[in-house]
Amino acid sequence: MAIVLRSVKGSPLTSDEADGNITDLDGRVTFVEDNPVQPTSIANITVSGSQMTVILTDATELGPYTIPRVPFQPSRVETLSGTSYTLVLDDDNAYKRCTNNSAVTVYIPSYADEAFPVDAEVTFRQCGSGKVTVMSGGTSVVINGVTGFDNSTAVQGAVMTIKNVAEDVWDLFGLLTETP
Repeated sequence: MAIVLRSVKGSPLTSDEADGNITDLDGRVTFVEDNPVQPTSIANITVSGSQMTVILTDATELGPYTIPRVPFQPSRVETLSGTSYTLVLDDDNAYKRCTNNSAVTVYIPSYADEAFPVDAEVTFRQCGSGKVTVMSGGTSVVINGVTGFDNSTAVQGAVMTIKNVAEDVWDLFGLLTETP
C-alpha cells in the first residue's frame, strides 16, 4: 500500500488510511531490520607519490586523493656529488646534500620537460665548499629569487629551497649569497 498524504488527498485521512500508513511504515522498518545492509570495508590502500587510492572489499575504488604534505619536511635525503644536476619529477619533496668542493649548478627544467605540480619543493644544502646555484633549465622557467641576493647558497652549511608556485614559476629562498 502506498502512503496516503493529507496534503495530496486534500482532506483529512480516514482511520483506515492512517492505519494503512502506519502498517506500511512498519513493514518497511521490519524489512530493513531483517535485511541489514552489509558493510563494505577497506581491502587495500595504495599510495603513489602524493596520491592515495582506497580499494574496498567490493572492488570499488575511491580516489585518487592528494595527500597533504607538511611543508619543509623532506621525505627523503639524497646526495649530489657532481657539479651539475637537472631536476626530475622524482625530486619533488627531496632534500639534496651537495657535497662537491667545486661550484654546483642545479637546473630547473621547463614544465614541458618535467611537469612538476604546483607546491613541489626541493631543498639543497651546501655540504662541500662549492656554492650551489639554481638556474633556469628552460627559456620559460622563472625563478623568483630574493632582491639583493644571488640564486646561490651563501656559505658551507647553507640551505635553500625552491618551491613551484605556478607552471614554470619557482620561488627561491634560504641562506643566499648577497649580491655585491
